[in-house]
Amino acid sequence: MKSLFKIVILSIILLFNQACSQDDSFKVLERLSYTPNDEKYLVTDTNMSIDVLGHYSDGSTKNLNSSLIWSSSDETIATVESGLITTSNIEANVTISYETRDKLSDGQAIFSEDIAYEVINVPLNSIDITPEIDKIYAGNEKQLTATGNFDLNITQDITDDSNWSSSNKSALTVNDSGLIKAVAEGNSTLSVEYKGVPKSLTITVLKSVYTAVDISAEKNNFNVGETLQLRAEGTNSNGDVVVITDKVTWTSSDDTIVTINATGGLATAIKKSEQSVTITARIDDINSSAYSLKVITDEYLQLFKADAAEEKVDFPYFCYPNTDCLEESSESHDLGNVLVETFKLTAVGKNFTIHNLKVTDFDGGYVAAKFNGLNDGDIIKDGDSLTFTLEYTKVNESKIELLYSFTIDD
Repeated sequence: MKSLFKIVILSIILLFNQACSQDDSFKVLERLSYTPNDEKYLVTDTNMSIDVLGHYSDGSTKNLNSSLIWSSSDETIATVESGLITTSNIEANVTISYETRDKLSDGQAIFSEDIAYEVINVPLNSIDITPEIDKIYAGNEKQLTATGNFDLNITQDITDDSNWSSSNKSALTVNDSGLIKAVAEGNSTLSVEYKGVPKSLTITVLKSVYTAVDISAEKNNFNVGETLQLRAEGTNSNGDVVVITDKVTWTSSDDTIVTINATGGLATAIKKSEQSVTITARIDDINSSAYSLKVITDEYLQLFKADAAEEKVDFPYFCYPNTDCLEESSESHDLGNVLVETFKLTAVGKNFTIHNLKVTDFDGGYVAAKFNGLNDGDIIKDGDSLTFTLEYTKVNESKIELLYSFTIDD
């Protein structure tokens, strides 16, 4: 029996020749586009966002705002950060620019764009809220958008710049970005205000009477030591399907095999069993359909990440027979010097042999990496541990994606 154990290190990928699969094939950035692309004016003392999409050779697209170099021709008039333009109270012309970090041999960016705007001070005439709802069921959420209608037929999204409030927070709450949450039965006046211009809606929160509860999860079998998040969805009398995972009461038919948090729906495999365990959820007088879970193995290799001699509990990762294991990390490192990370493997339930040590640099040649203390043929006996390090040094560029992998068998 073999199992592939993979650890993704530094999952920030270079934008322009990045892997689109694990077979070392690449996709190429062909062009950029931005939206909105029909705006000529910016209003003083407001924010407006530009979204830049990268279009790739395989037909895919990706928002590149955070990866581009942004600049303003005059930061006393307008500043820009990751596509968010913030204007001052000065009326003038300004150019907002973005460019890729990769350069041609002459130092020019591979792709760039200059966008000219006129910053003007025009009065706000009215605010529109969309969708303009008048009722919502308790337990539901809804994202609202505030649009400012200015002189010269200028419209601008002012959702994040406005002041939102609810007159009855026990029935309805709203955050600074216009997301409303229906708490309990009642009425509330939802208000939004920007630059002294108000807009309000009267919203009635109706009681959610559930007619059915359904349970789902990513899978219906797992292994000792693993956790599995279950999800409960309730269908209310209006036909709306609402996520009620944290509102139901969860139970397991056998806590000695699988336990589950009564209020959160997180299941934990305790011991292997030939029999399935039944998970149910209940709200008011409504019982869910049954969901069966089975614990299929109690043999695994456990990986801990360590900092010097001190174990850190960011992990553990579990690797099981006949199962591919994958865990991603979004951390980024300055690879100016050699970086060493320490890991510990522990065998549980059986002996495991290490095979096929491998490190893959998805961007090709930008980093040198190696295992220390872990070798092909190493045997980790049941109950024993092995400590090893991953050492990598930047060769070129500053951020990279690596895939360390090996296989295990008995």
